Parts: sequence; C-alpha cells; structure tokens
Amino acid sequence: MAAAQTVRFVYNSNLDFKRVSVSGVIGGMTPHGLLLANLFFEKHQLPQEQMGTVHEDGRLEIHPVVTSVPTIERELQVGLLMTPEVALSVANWLKETADAAISARAQQPGMAKAN
Repeated sequence: MAAAQTVRFVYNSNLDFKRVSVSGVIGGMTPHGLLLANLFFEKHQLPQEQMGTVHEDGRLEIHPVVTSVPTIERELQVGLLMTPEVALSVANWLKETADAAISARAQQPGMAKAN
C-alpha cells in the first residue's frame, strides 16, 4: 500500500466564471448515462410591450397588462453535466453545507429565514 501523500489544490477562475441565482433545477439522464442538471431562476414574466396614455398635462399613465393565467418565467442559468458519482458527491456537499448553514442561522438571533 502506498504511503499517504499531501496534495495542494489551487483554485483559479475561468474567464467565463460567473455566479448565478438559482430557484430550482430541471434535467435528467443523457443517452450516454451522464446527468444533466439545468439550474434556473424563477421570476415573473415581463410583458413584451405595454400601452400607455400621455395626458395633456404630460403625465404618463401605463395600463396594466391583464392575463387570465399568471406566468412565471424560468430562466435557465447554466447546465451542469456530470457522472452519477459526481452528482452524489455534489448532492452530499450541498446537504452538509446547507445543514450547517441552517444550524448556524438558527443560533444567530435576527437572522432572516430565506425561502
């Protein structure tokens, strides 16, 4: 058996690196057995256009857009492609880190609960 070895990890940001807000995930398994996780951010859909009235006194009145069904837009932020083993590792890290954050937040009075 080989002796334990110390390894140093160095982190550098790719030129395309960005932080994104995430509301949820959608995806599944690819035909090649990888997992695809498309991270999305939910927001109310903005109207394509609006109508307004300019009154004689110069005041602008925007007319609300009325729809029969409220629409929530899911804007895809990034797609993560990984092996099932990596997905489990990421899932474990997320759960452990989230549990620690929730525990720490519960011990700090006045810390807001995020949904």
